[in-house]
Amino acid sequence: TAASCSTAMTQVACKAATAPNTNVGVLAVSVQPNTSYYVFISGSTSNDVTGTFTIGVNTVLSTRTELPGGEVSLYPNPSHSGTVQLRVSGITTTGTVEGSLFNSLGQRVLSQRWTVRAGVVEQPLPVQQLAKGVYSLQLQVGEYLLTRKLVID
Repeated sequence: TAASCSTAMTQVACKAATAPNTNVGVLAVSVQPNTSYYVFISGSTSNDVTGTFTIGVNTVLSTRTELPGGEVSLYPNPSHSGTVQLRVSGITTTGTVEGSLFNSLGQRVLSQRWTVRAGVVEQPLPVQQLAKGVYSLQLQVGEYLLTRKLVID
């Protein structure tokens, strides 16, 4: 936590807590390849409690809206019954596809890995227990990170 983000470093992003000893939450930062970045964490008062914390880093190699030579389908969309089918075709770069479904707050609500068979992944997504809303499906297909919007109503 910090009351301010004043440092001697060149600031790329900052997120300060609203009160002492509170979780700052998620801070998403876009950075450039082949560049070093440093994380600076400090307490703002001598009353701040010391302890453990976690820094998580997600690295995106390449973001594309389409898979070269392939197709990503998510249907029916919107889903009225809670049943959704995922189909990814034209996969030539990997033996697996990793998928994560995020809710509108950015929380991961589903994470799965599928085996590619003959360049295709076709699987139902288990979304029956999810609340109505807008979700974002991120698929890691080799070096490509693809994102699709899913509406459950």
